[in-house]
Amino acid sequence: MNVSSEAIAALKDQVSAAVLEKKTIRFFGVQGCCGPSVQMALEDQKHESDESFTMDGVQFSYDPAIKEMLEPVTLIFDEQGFQLQGFQASGCC
Repeated sequence: MNVSSEAIAALKDQVSAAVLEKKTIRFFGVQGCCGPSVQMALEDQKHESDESFTMDGVQFSYDPAIKEMLEPVTLIFDEQGFQLQGFQASGCC
């Protein structure tokens, strides 16, 4: 998983530095009628089994169960908000 500099800047703009120091941006999978999707949350700490990385002082973690889904993905931020560029969603019902 990659994170664009615009996404880092947006996170730092929207969440105080004091909060970002203590929390992690966590990605996890959710099963829906259209197949699996990826959600993003600001959490107090990473889960014990999570994999993690830090970019420009921002901590990120993700459930290893979705690692393959995140490998080709870049978190970006543009006029539509945060997006997972390159995420291949499954077909919907």
